[in-house]
Amino acid sequence: MNVNTATLTVNIIRNQFTPRFINEPYVLTINENFGSSQSIYQVTAVDDDPNNTFERVTYQVTGDSNAPAFFTVNTNTGSIFLSQQLASNSDVTYNLRITAYDNGIPSRSNSTIVYITVNRNQNAPFFQPTQYSANIAESGILGSEVVQVTALDSDSFAPYNTVRYELRQTTSSEYFFIDQDTGKIYVSRSIALDINAPTQYTLNVRAYDLGTPSLSTSQDATVFLTVTRNQFSPVFFNEPYSTSIDQSRSPGSFVLRVTASDSDTVSPYGDVTLRLIGDDDGTVFFNFNPTTSNITVAQDLSQDTATYYQLRIEARDGGSPARSATALVGINVQRNLYSPEFTQLFYNITIDETQQLGQNILQISAIDQDNRSPHNVITYTMVNNFGQSSLAAQYFTVNSGTGAITLRQSLLNDNGNTQRYTFTVSISDNGVPSRTAVNVANVEINVIRNTAPPFFISTPYDTTVDYTEAQGTLVFTATAQDNDQSPYNIITYELIGDGDATVFFAINSNNGEVRLNQRIIQESTTQYRVSGFHDLIDFKVNLGKEATHKFE
Repeated sequence: MNVNTATLTVNIIRNQFTPRFINEPYVLTINENFGSSQSIYQVTAVDDDPNNTFERVTYQVTGDSNAPAFFTVNTNTGSIFLSQQLASNSDVTYNLRITAYDNGIPSRSNSTIVYITVNRNQNAPFFQPTQYSANIAESGILGSEVVQVTALDSDSFAPYNTVRYELRQTTSSEYFFIDQDTGKIYVSRSIALDINAPTQYTLNVRAYDLGTPSLSTSQDATVFLTVTRNQFSPVFFNEPYSTSIDQSRSPGSFVLRVTASDSDTVSPYGDVTLRLIGDDDGTVFFNFNPTTSNITVAQDLSQDTATYYQLRIEARDGGSPARSATALVGINVQRNLYSPEFTQLFYNITIDETQQLGQNILQISAIDQDNRSPHNVITYTMVNNFGQSSLAAQYFTVNSGTGAITLRQSLLNDNGNTQRYTFTVSISDNGVPSRTAVNVANVEINVIRNTAPPFFISTPYDTTVDYTEAQGTLVFTATAQDNDQSPYNIITYELIGDGDATVFFAINSNNGEVRLNQRIIQESTTQYRVSGFHDLIDFKVNLGKEATHKFE
């Protein structure tokens, strides 16, 4: 038997190498709206075993967390695909574990992690609209809302669609602030204090989201704020305000209306409010209704004595600070309701030229129906006109308080021997304003003067008397006249003879009868010469056969 031997070489192909990933690490970012049919990435693993042995590599998702729910890998190529839309989840990062297997039995394997960041903040905020406008009052209350801007973000989840707002820093922005959450713009500082007093403020607003990284608007919102300023102060109509009323006005009765307006055309600056702010007793006796602008009597005016009251009315607009104006209202209360009146309009009296100074000659009387001083206190005044009145004023005076007429100087000083003085007297009261009587009183003062001397009539007197006549015998009667008025025409007789004439003869002072004062039978004188006052009376007494006395 022949035996041949052969050498059998058995080559054992062993799975010596484990697949290894190349180009690690695997990091990628994708948008959340990436389509599920598109490959988002590819991992690659190689195996160093010889060809056609154990070098063939397959891939499988093996973790982590919820990544296998959203991602899958092509077994042969290592391409990674979305298995469902990422918008249904809010995770930003996914750690996708992929294991590479070779074709050994048992196979060798190796794992890698693909770090996937999902860009969920895909959209920047945008304003809609981009321009805003609003009107604001310069008196706007601090913290009051002016306008609201709105920005939108198309992202699906917070914080990527959460928008915040901010004001760009400008000279205008110092007077306003914006709520970063709502976009509402508020007044942060009184714009009435802006010394530049612009009529418009322009604000620029930026919006951004809270995504990472944050995205902001490509175009700011522009806000135009038109300022309504308080340019004008209120103005009162028909100044000055003044009126006169009787004290008899009843409480509640109308006195005067005060009106004011404001040239500002926008509320509240054109809105005028009136109020009473003074003065003194004016606010006690008068009311002011700010709704009707009427001043009325508050209480019985006769309880007071004042004749003038002043009210101070303030007009304020709705600005803050408000503009204001003040008007004074003068109210004259007529307490002097009646004029004085003479009780009679003609006065006549006759006085002697020797009237004493200081004695009342005449009393002028008048009344005033007002019931309170000084309105019923009467002042008397001599009206010093020309002519007789002017002459009368030199000699007569009227007591201004009582109306009594007295002499200013002696009437004997009037060289013209005026026998009639005429003048007028006017009266006025001491009220405010004073009232004067419509009429005047006419005064006539007649003066009795001794202007003419007495004179004897039927002179010369010549008579004869028997020397034997008894004592008391009427010798003759002297008769005189005087052209003056009584009492200056009443004659008194006086005997003023020569020698012994006044011894033997006497005259009756009242009737002028001359009688023997004593017998003359024993006397040797034959002629006596006597005189009456002013005129001379001569008489003779003849003794012897004739036995007569003769008066010449």
